[in-house]
Amino acid sequence: MHLHWPRCRCTPQRFAFETNAKDVHHANFATKLASQTLTKQEPARWIKYGHTSSGTPRVRCLQCLGVTSLLNPLSLSRSLQPLLTALLVAFRNNEPLETALTSLSLSNKVLYEKLGKLQQLLEHASRCYERQWFSTLPTITVQTHSTVSHCRSGLQGYDSTACWYLSTAESRTGYQTLISDNLLLNNVRSDAHQTGRYLLDYVEPDMAATQSVFEKARLTYERIMSRSQFDQRGYCLQQHAASKEGTVLRPVYSAHAHMQTLQALLPPNKPLALVLEHESFLRGAAITTFAESVRLQTAQLYYLHALPRSMHSESTKHYLANNNQQPLNKPVSDIQQSNLPPINLQQSNLQQSDKQILSWWQESWHQYDHYFPAKSGSTAWSLGIGVLTGKTANEKTPKGTATEQLASLLVPTHPKWHEDFWSTFEQWLPEQQRRRLSHQRVSQWLGIFRYLYNFCQQPASNGAAPGSNNHVVPATRTKPTFEPTHIASIAEYINSQPLKQSH
Repeated sequence: MHLHWPRCRCTPQRFAFETNAKDVHHANFATKLASQTLTKQEPARWIKYGHTSSGTPRVRCLQCLGVTSLLNPLSLSRSLQPLLTALLVAFRNNEPLETALTSLSLSNKVLYEKLGKLQQLLEHASRCYERQWFSTLPTITVQTHSTVSHCRSGLQGYDSTACWYLSTAESRTGYQTLISDNLLLNNVRSDAHQTGRYLLDYVEPDMAATQSVFEKARLTYERIMSRSQFDQRGYCLQQHAASKEGTVLRPVYSAHAHMQTLQALLPPNKPLALVLEHESFLRGAAITTFAESVRLQTAQLYYLHALPRSMHSESTKHYLANNNQQPLNKPVSDIQQSNLPPINLQQSNLQQSDKQILSWWQESWHQYDHYFPAKSGSTAWSLGIGVLTGKTANEKTPKGTATEQLASLLVPTHPKWHEDFWSTFEQWLPEQQRRRLSHQRVSQWLGIFRYLYNFCQQPASNGAAPGSNNHVVPATRTKPTFEPTHIASIAEYINSQPLKQSH
């Protein structure tokens, strides 16, 4: 595996990306909550040690005899439960968020003070749950995609700041695992404030509509090759590239930071499939961060393109007839980890072949037609999988190629988890409102929404989540051992986690 490709036009700044990404990693990932420090390496060596005068539980270290306080479930519940309840109502019933907050009659100062505490509490509970849940999965498959969203710039002459977001979701459930952006905060010391600043002043146009995943992949390669450098992705104009709160970085810096944070979240030595948006510097960030796992072939990288297909097309009718399938009534929330098998491409009427070698990278692409269960019946999609790593990906076996065997693993239970997440967030906190909020506030709202999206959805009678006509409820996943809508239960769950040694 090469860390630098001499044939490409990428400058050898990747090592700078790795160094500066650590700063972004710490800025976006470090979470402080009370005096408790959680860890996933060390076992608990503490014993209960009574309560403070206010009822806060305490623990004592068996070795150094040090004493520390945990979270006070009752105190936190009195302070934060009304806010969480109001947000739940807005989320589940599609009520305007501002209306829900107005009903609390809180001043802005008190509201944002509680908001910060709530976001940190929910973030901690999520990370504790993820460590436990991921450790139970035999194989982890995640998909990463980008989007652009605006917040207030705080500067004269800049009406808003455009942030480039990366989000990673678990493919079979849609659980949003990690969300990060490319705004490096002023209070983080880093050379990236100068070397990584976003300087482009154009937006890459959207690609022409196509019905072929292979054609979409080819157009994406052409767009990447047309850049002066592969990582020079123009996503906004300079009038949206500045913020009072920090420095807007080139997306490549954020990509490396995102992958480093993701690696820290996932359990080591667990088979991993990274399904990436088709973007060369995302591949570079992933293969650099997970280099050792890729070398050992415990981690594999893929690109994925997904395009909807008409249920009335001849190939779709042919498939349904040959497989004796009727419109399915099985809701997405009942989908298990295994999916419907892909169409036998040789029996379909597709004009494209089932495999193509694309770009001078000579990457192998495989096309599958897939039918996702939905409340109103099956939905047809064309899926293009680009194989980026793994020497055995195309070797023949008695059951077909390794790629064909992996298809059911790589194909998500819903083809557009990221679009579903961001479109639902848009309904909950519209863009026009986000443009009036600082980056800090938007980050807090986004962190809370991630928790609500992951833990607090309830299927409606028509199979869609309340508040959205198009929303898809994430597939069933391991039920958390805490009640996600009760602050006291969340705090008790965090208190039950192992503590790091105090010396």
